[in-house]
Amino acid sequence: MPSPVPDQAPAGAGFLNGAMAFAFALAAASTANAQQSAPPAERFQTPDGRVRFVLDRSGGPVALVRFEGSEEVHVLRPVPGPRGDDIFKTDTGDVLLRVTPQNSVIVYADASKMGAPATTAGRAAPVAPPQQPQGGLRARIDVLQREAARRLGRPLTIDAPDASGQTAALVADAAARATQGLALSPLATRVERVTIRIGQAPGVYTVNETVTITVAPQMGYAGRPSSAAVARAVAPRGGPVVDVAGNDGR
Repeated sequence: MPSPVPDQAPAGAGFLNGAMAFAFALAAASTANAQQSAPPAERFQTPDGRVRFVLDRSGGPVALVRFEGSEEVHVLRPVPGPRGDDIFKTDTGDVLLRVTPQNSVIVYADASKMGAPATTAGRAAPVAPPQQPQGGLRARIDVLQREAARRLGRPLTIDAPDASGQTAALVADAAARATQGLALSPLATRVERVTIRIGQAPGVYTVNETVTITVAPQMGYAGRPSSAAVARAVAPRGGPVVDVAGNDGR
């Protein structure tokens, strides 16, 4: 009998395997290069030192900003400006930063919206994602309701879905931004309830005495409305003038 023929790979299999390996290697190298070339997280401050903040552009085109003295993380999206500048806007369309091609930064953080130059003060750790509340989401909501009652001078009910993990972390942050936004709005006296729900995109609107907030956990900080967006939902005709630097509405 003839000897059995050993199994053979189909014609062209070696070429395909090699091509796939090369493609995977190329993709890994591209990812590594993108991570290396991504702008770092940096600390900035104005010349008088009154405004200090971390600008984190390491996660892609959307930038995160946290001002010293404030718990809120601002989500900024760039739009092209004159002379190649990047204009970074908040979810309410307000300009918060202008960054030139030379990485010079102008910050528009005070109520007058007069820009001030900000110089780098060194590298910073990237802004951490929302943290799960200690003691669980319900305990955090209870604390926020008591704080809101103290700020507003009357009870405020916060309805939040049962959640855990990253969803609970973002719901807790959204609830905090809601109470902060109400404290910034002169018309918040008519609000009695904040309802938070899960959805595909962030949103906020007011009907009668209830503010409804939609959060999208898969989007991180970008998946919840800012405090300024909440304030403007309560006072849609222009809303209050908000000083974002170091102001948590306390």
